[in-house]
Amino acid sequence: MNPYFVWNTIYNGILTYLVYLFYIIGIVSLVKIDRSAYTRYSIGKIIKFNVIYLLWIYMYIFRGNEINIQSLFGSLIMFTFMAGFILQKPKVQKDIFDKFVLLFVISLIPGVIYYGLETLGLSLSKGVIYSNNQLQSVMSTDFTDVGYYKLYLGAVMRVSSNTRFSGIYDEAGLVGTICAILLAARKFEFKKNKINCALLFYGILSFSLAFYLMIVAIMILKAIRRGQWKIILIVASVILGIYVLQSLETNNSLINRLQNRFQISSTEISLVNNRTTSKFDEGYSELLNGDISTKLFGFGRGASSENPYLIGSSSYKLTIYNYGYFGFTFIIITILLLYERLYPWTILKQWDKLVLLLVFLLSIYQRPGILFPYYFIVLFGGCAFLNLGNNKVARKGV
Repeated sequence: MNPYFVWNTIYNGILTYLVYLFYIIGIVSLVKIDRSAYTRYSIGKIIKFNVIYLLWIYMYIFRGNEINIQSLFGSLIMFTFMAGFILQKPKVQKDIFDKFVLLFVISLIPGVIYYGLETLGLSLSKGVIYSNNQLQSVMSTDFTDVGYYKLYLGAVMRVSSNTRFSGIYDEAGLVGTICAILLAARKFEFKKNKINCALLFYGILSFSLAFYLMIVAIMILKAIRRGQWKIILIVASVILGIYVLQSLETNNSLINRLQNRFQISSTEISLVNNRTTSKFDEGYSELLNGDISTKLFGFGRGASSENPYLIGSSSYKLTIYNYGYFGFTFIIITILLLYERLYPWTILKQWDKLVLLLVFLLSIYQRPGILFPYYFIVLFGGCAFLNLGNNKVARKGV
């Protein structure tokens, strides 16, 4: 999730290598927890294992423009951890998910304190650091933020956007997205549930439009399931609220930020997609105008970061640009296949699991980089949480 202490600008990036060490420790720990998960073979396990490594080969070797030892090693241990997690029994996945959620919530506590102090005009910042994240530091003329952050003990905050909460991470949008998916995994229940209340609070403070949209999606899906058609009235009220919000004239930076995320015309309300630049379509047209091979397999891993028109954007189209329509389809099918192999399509009768999957897929629209261990823990661990949380017998690994 790219916490600030593993940025290349902190201690010359030395701490980045700790991530590799943690993956290795994680792999060893998974084996020690339940060795039988890797020694007892079945058709299902073979399929899950092979599809993950086939995806790695496609992304990092077949479509790897610049193959180097560090990239191959780092990605290999990362995919090995994900494969190890997928092969584990649901109970182990749930335990890891529970620990991840707790650590995530705790990691954001210092940031909330600093955020509150900044709102009151008090700053305990130790200085300023720089992030190499292209979404924050870009050459596009659409973006004026050059990726600088105020540094605190246990948190960072963008210099030009201190109204958005991001904790130890470099993107408030990522915090909002993860909070929304975790809430879906934890059944969106708040009564006597302090962790879910904290996740909702963090998500609201992130001012992530993705968070708000996913929360609305969760509410609508749950209302449909329960036959609570009054949700239409709630949605109508939200739309009316947006009109009222846009009509306000104020110097309040928080309200102004929300106003900038919507466009209202005489015929529609539209969302302002700040994840792509005005030149994005021009850059993406290189793929659309390419030959059949380019459209199928893309320009290769990392190609989008070399295109000046695509730098600073975050869209599922970047995955297509890099890996082609075949690669993007391969990734989505892999996620669906692993989800199905873990919890067969009786999921259609298990609404909470279906909601989790749909919300996760919705997040890919603006955050296509899902092949990371934390996303696997959130999705598949979240599904194990739902499976065991409903007092049902968890289906053992197939």
